[in-house]
Amino acid sequence: MIGLSFGEQIHRIGITNEVSSDDVTRGLKDALAGKKLQPADQQQLQLFVKSTIDAITARNKAAGKAFLAHNGQEKGVKTTASGLEYQVLVPGETKAASPQPTDTVTVQYRGSLIDGTEFDSSFSRGQPATFTVNGVIKGWQEALVLMKPGAKWKLVVPPELGYDTQPRPGIPASSVLVFEVELQSVKPAVAATPPNAPKAPAAPPTRTIPPIPAAPATPATPATPTSK
Repeated sequence: MIGLSFGEQIHRIGITNEVSSDDVTRGLKDALAGKKLQPADQQQLQLFVKSTIDAITARNKAAGKAFLAHNGQEKGVKTTASGLEYQVLVPGETKAASPQPTDTVTVQYRGSLIDGTEFDSSFSRGQPATFTVNGVIKGWQEALVLMKPGAKWKLVVPPELGYDTQPRPGIPASSVLVFEVELQSVKPAVAATPPNAPKAPAAPPTRTIPPIPAAPATPATPATPTSK
């Protein structure tokens, strides 16, 4: 379990064949025996990690550039000024409004590397993802405001519009990302009231209507005298 956990950690940042499993096993045994890492060893390790990541980054950039150039020539693929490549698979509700940056959207999606390795999927989790448009990577932000509810697009995202040189779990540094995105619904953001907006005038106070005076009492008719 410990070895598997360590292997997963270094694999996440893209280190694979650059490390010998025999060296790792030997180092683990030395550590368990009480051997301490010397400052010079720490410095050497840091240099090794940096040079390895730099090499991985350069390799991914070259592979990604070639992939983007080839994909951009495919039928139906459009390229934006930023370099985002997209293909409309299902147009969706063409008369509906596209999402705005502050709107909340619900999507189903699948993400993979250019070699087909899947690193994330709402389908695998069994439920769609919901988030604000301006809360995701730049490539998605750019695409979502062009999509319509019900649309399904294929996105090819250059590193600069994704995670760039920062590795993520399952995503090595400088990776081109491939997504299939289905926009299921859009919830418009609630417009906030400006802090200095004039308030609606208060209703005038209710006036108390004075009671209607009672009619004066009718004087009694004097009795007719009786003849004797």
